[in-house]
Formats: sequence, C-alpha cells, structure tokens
Amino acid sequence: SEEAKVIAWTAQKRLCGRYYALTRAGKNTKLACVAIARELVGFVWDIVRQETPKLAAN
Repeated sequence: SEEAKVIAWTAQKRLCGRYYALTRAGKNTKLACVAIARELVGFVWDIVRQETPKLAAN
C-alpha cells in the first residue's frame, strides 16, 4: 500500500543517515549495524501493524 511505501522510504532515509552519522562518529561498524537493525524492526512493526487489519478484512 502507499502507506507502507511512505514508512519504508522514511526508514530508508533515516537509517542511512543514522548509519552514516554513527560511522562518522567513529563507532564500530558492527555496533552501527546492530543499532540500525534494532531501529529497522520498529519500522517493520509499524508496517505490519497498519497492514494486518487490511489483510484480515479481505
């Protein structure tokens, strides 16, 4: 859906910027990846939360 695409694009912009900021600040690359992955789970949860009622209605 369009809402999921908006959330995904928001996640893309935020997480790319966050990874760049963390690595520029000298953080370990693995640590930055874990931080980004944890935040990505939140975006995925938001998409699932919004899409589940629509799928159940079909």
